Amino acid sequence: MKIVFVENRYTTRVFELVAERLAHAGHHISWIVQNHRFGPACAVNVHRVPYPKGRQLQRLPQGSKYAQLAQIDRGIRYFGGNADHYLHYEACIEQVLEIEQPDVVFGESTQFHELITVELCRARGICFLHPAATRIPHGRITFLKGDSLDPFGGENVALPAAEASAILEAVSQRRYSAFTNANSTLPASGRLGELIRKLRDRSTMTRAWLEGERYVTPSPLQKGRIERRKKSALQEVLRLSQPKLAQGEMPASYVLYPMQMQPETNLDVWGKPWHDQANIIRAAARSLAPAGHQLIVKLNPTAKYELLEPGLLAALREPNVVLAPAGMPMAPLFAAAAAVLSVTGSVIYESVFSGKPVFVLGDHSMARLDGVTALKQPDQLGAALAGMVTMTDSQACSLTAIQEVVRTSYPGYWFDPVTMGQFATEANLQALTEAFENVLAALAADPARRTILKSSLCAPTSI
Repeated sequence: MKIVFVENRYTTRVFELVAERLAHAGHHISWIVQNHRFGPACAVNVHRVPYPKGRQLQRLPQGSKYAQLAQIDRGIRYFGGNADHYLHYEACIEQVLEIEQPDVVFGESTQFHELITVELCRARGICFLHPAATRIPHGRITFLKGDSLDPFGGENVALPAAEASAILEAVSQRRYSAFTNANSTLPASGRLGELIRKLRDRSTMTRAWLEGERYVTPSPLQKGRIERRKKSALQEVLRLSQPKLAQGEMPASYVLYPMQMQPETNLDVWGKPWHDQANIIRAAARSLAPAGHQLIVKLNPTAKYELLEPGLLAALREPNVVLAPAGMPMAPLFAAAAAVLSVTGSVIYESVFSGKPVFVLGDHSMARLDGVTALKQPDQLGAALAGMVTMTDSQACSLTAIQEVVRTSYPGYWFDPVTMGQFATEANLQALTEAFENVLAALAADPARRTILKSSLCAPTSI
């Protein structure tokens, strides 16, 4: 089959390791590269999109299909860029697709060029799949359709009942966390190793910026400024926290909202259109107030640029919003909550597996899990909580959810080659290649399945 891989910084190396094996099996491989610093080592069929300049930069027309993409593009939202490069990349990527005529495109749905590729594939009826690690259970890879959370293919097997039950029990006791690589055997790199890794990354990104990549990579000065703003914002936010929570003084009745890190595909793309967490907090809290419920907000342990969201401080000052102190464990907050609110956080799985009522915003597969109550708007939370029906068989819902993840995934660790190099083993790479081969076989057996992209980040969305 004809396959196109789309560059995504360090993930490109994992794509390359799999692509080498697929090429040996007779598949035709080609590449779309946005950041030239991260292109594959091979010199064949690599399409490096030229960095635009001068007249190649054009303003998007009024009502452009990419208007919503521009709202969540990290280069625009956080780094002060604009969308003037979109049409150049659209034309170049469309030309590559015309030349290569791929049967399938593999890439992430994270950066602007990937999301433009998703849109172009959708228009051409080409299957775009995003390989991703499953959250729970560990050690499996799934292929997500386009810019959605909907899986394609899968091993179509089930875990033994005892193993599934053991995982559910571990999750409910918070001994099993999403994305944790339980089989990691390498020792931690330590502070020196982490410092060296960060310096290498900074050097690589600076070189990419100097070479002309200005659309995902901020300048060193911009990066420094935004990091200082983030640090300052964190201090302001933490001044609003309530230390009494850590001492066990919980509100009589509350819903827990764990914030999600941004920028991140998990919320910005898969959770569309709910990327503004300040608005979620404000609307949800106000809907709870009439019945005397409160909203406890917990910062993400790796909080990033969501702290810079305009209106976040005002939202956290709402009368019935309580901010948990930094470093407070999730366990006591989760245990005493009447319910949980999320968009696409892993806490959704943890809630379902623990029998905890959970309300979910967005139209995605996690909102359709058994045991989840989907909300169209955050201001519906108060009414939904009042009408909440206790889950009659949480164990059955949990087993159904975990077995569905297993059924629609394959064995193998999808990994970050920088921080998880221990998974670049022959055995794991063989497992990943077999997963890709299984997907390709499914596409070859039923060409109609190639046109699978339904929803679009680029299409107008009513909020």
